[in-house]
Amino acid sequence: MKLQVFRVSTLFLLFGLFASSIDLVTSENVLFILPIASKSHKRAYEPLINALAARNHQVTVVSPVKLGKDRENVREIVTNTSIFDRFSDPLKLRAQGTLSMMFQSYDFVFEACQRAYREEEFLSLYKEKFDLVFLNAFMNDPFYGFIYKTGAPYILLTPQAAPTSLTEFVGNVMPSSFVPSAMLPFRDEMSFKERAINFLFNLLLDLYVGATMNHKIEAVYRKELGEDLPSLDVFRRNASMIFTNSHFTQTFPRPLLPDVVEIGGMHCKPAKALPKDLQEFADGAKDGLILFSLGSIVQGNQMPDSTRKVFMNVFSRLKQRVLWKWETEVMSDLPSNVKLSKWVPQQDILGHPNLRLFMTHGGLLSTQEAIYHGSPLLAIPIFGDQNLNAHQAELGGFALTIEILDVTEEDLETKIRELLENKKYAENAKKLSKVFRDQPETPVERAVFWSEYVMRHNGAHHMRSAARKLNMFQYHSIDVFAVLIISLLVILWVVKLATVKIIKVICCRRAKSVEKKNQ
Repeated sequence: MKLQVFRVSTLFLLFGLFASSIDLVTSENVLFILPIASKSHKRAYEPLINALAARNHQVTVVSPVKLGKDRENVREIVTNTSIFDRFSDPLKLRAQGTLSMMFQSYDFVFEACQRAYREEEFLSLYKEKFDLVFLNAFMNDPFYGFIYKTGAPYILLTPQAAPTSLTEFVGNVMPSSFVPSAMLPFRDEMSFKERAINFLFNLLLDLYVGATMNHKIEAVYRKELGEDLPSLDVFRRNASMIFTNSHFTQTFPRPLLPDVVEIGGMHCKPAKALPKDLQEFADGAKDGLILFSLGSIVQGNQMPDSTRKVFMNVFSRLKQRVLWKWETEVMSDLPSNVKLSKWVPQQDILGHPNLRLFMTHGGLLSTQEAIYHGSPLLAIPIFGDQNLNAHQAELGGFALTIEILDVTEEDLETKIRELLENKKYAENAKKLSKVFRDQPETPVERAVFWSEYVMRHNGAHHMRSAARKLNMFQYHSIDVFAVLIISLLVILWVVKLATVKIIKVICCRRAKSVEKKNQ
């Protein structure tokens, strides 16, 4: 009898240990809303999509870009496939300037969102049950109403370091005294003038967006889903978390609440063997290899012939080999040390031991890959956040920048040789790579953990800071300062009145005393 009881107890103990080793989150339904996302934005989130699917979650992805081959547990709804046609000439956008492109983007957002809301396959999703929703918070604000209809907790994704205009809604205000705006060329240590500009820029941008854009965004989702939907601010404040595609090695250190999680570099991975032709070209680069790629948006045929010749002439004078991502793989005056390729496995090239320099447009993913693999950069920013990425890479001591619209052979060659011959750039890149890789878990593992954490705890409301409920005046204690200043002024006023009164009384008594003596 005792033996039987012992066996049963042991069985229950083993079962308990086994059960405790299993995640409480089983197979759940997860929705990614990325209807306005470029290829690079989609690629930034793809590792998380695949990781959740691999853990047996059923993942639905709404995006204008297909992931590629079909994957188990992943359903794709491709929408707005032509939304980026208006940005088909990036060099023209470069000439127009950042602010011009920003204003164009707002019109583009409303048009793209209205088109997505007209697609039945997309609209039918809110009738399904989802346990967690991800929203690309960059230019997708009209879809907050859609998330509200699902009733699921949601996590906001940012394709770059989360700006204070977003994090402030979850109570995580970035101090303008040492966190520069992504649109300003400042570092974290700013002069008084720079701090003033940074503060005023953030303030005016918030006022502009609040006064001109929010009601337009609300009008879009209320028209499609009902006039009774809450305001945009309410939706932003109710996000369970923010996943920011950043890491402090690339941006500046900044204060983050526990519900703002850095997942930068999810796509970074060790280099693999190259295709045969590229492997032979890279292995034969005894004096070093240079990779030149302007990303997926800038096509080779969009580069003016005069600009192309500048690069070709400089490359012909280098002893290093150059692998150039060029869409046609045809060029009549191609130097012997240059190889063209329509597609390059970028990370496998960056991880090759002969790689000496990466010439890039400065996209965030490319910059993160360069940091991961420890490669110096020659940044050639075109638009968007690329100016900021290039500037921060320069501040990190592993990059230089050139302007593609007026590049000269002298400037290009001088900077290439500086990056190749001055060892400090390679040393700084390797040092940064070591710091970037030194993490307790991979960014993907971190993102998966917190995603499942939100599902396990039904939105993780216990992590929400009380700062979410405070307005700007309360958060910065402006109301307290106002009361203190007013109180001080009242006290000073009372003291002044009392002093005047006392002086008058004293003077009056003295006058009477003098008058009596004179009598």
